[in-house]
Amino acid sequence: MNGFKVVNMAKIQLVAIQGRGRGMSEFTANCLQLEIGQGVRISQAHYNKGKGVAAVYAAGNRRNMRYMVRRDTQGRIWLFRVKTERLAA
Repeated sequence: MNGFKVVNMAKIQLVAIQGRGRGMSEFTANCLQLEIGQGVRISQAHYNKGKGVAAVYAAGNRRNMRYMVRRDTQGRIWLFRVKTERLAA
């Protein structure tokens, strides 16, 4: 290439990126390990009207995973992974 020198990137030590978002929480990371049909019970405080699980939904969406939150008959809140439905084009 004219004016450029191609180098092996293994020899270059790059500086870590700073200030781009937050790291993934332990809760979100654990939820991403759920298999289809598996779930975890979460507290009302953690659910926080859906705001507490928004990161799980977003992270799952980026990985083509789908999660749902439902209450059982005793009012406990459950987050579980469900099958991703694909729409025909």
